[in-house]
This record gives sequence, structure tokens and C-alpha cells, in this order.
Amino acid sequence: MKTGTAWTARCFRPISHNFSLKKQGTDPDYMWAIIVMLYWLKLAAGIIAGALTILWLVHVVLYIFLSPPLYPFLNTFFKAMDTVFPLFGTLAFAVFCFYLIGARRCL
Repeated sequence: MKTGTAWTARCFRPISHNFSLKKQGTDPDYMWAIIVMLYWLKLAAGIIAGALTILWLVHVVLYIFLSPPLYPFLNTFFKAMDTVFPLFGTLAFAVFCFYLIGARRCL
């Protein structure tokens, strides 16, 4: 391996570019936009989680806690979704179940 100045000057010359080498992650405007989008996403997820929580609580009170069930709240919703398209009822039930699993992991 050569250690002369001619070899190192030839091998380690700076590369000239016409564009900025600044990464996107270090751009303050880019980071601010990402932070704002994440807060909006968290707000939307919180609203959806709150709605699912209220629906589960209403179903538990109406169908499980009362001795003769007053109304099969989510059961009729899942059956109605199955009449629209057979997969919709299953997907709705999966969303509710995965929400319960995710809420349990957050405790």
C-alpha cells in the first residue's frame, strides 16, 4: 500500500455535488412536519380508541351484567355487518378483539 501524498490525494479527493448533503432528519422544517403529523395521528387514534371503549362498555352493561340481556348490542352489529358482506362482520369483530388485546398490553 502506498502512503505517498500523490496516492492519497488521488484516492481521497472530495466529491463535488450540486445538491445539499443535508439529511432529511436534520432539516428542522421536515422534523416539525413529522412531529405535527404524529400528533394528529395520535389524536385520531385516541378518538377511535375512545369510541371502541364506549361501545365495549355499553355492550358489557346491556348484554352481560344484566340478568336477562336487554339488548344484544354488538351481536346485532356484527350480524348486520355480515349481511352486507360476509367478511365485514369478521373484520369488525377482529378490530374489537385486537383492540382489547392492545388495550390489555398498555396497562
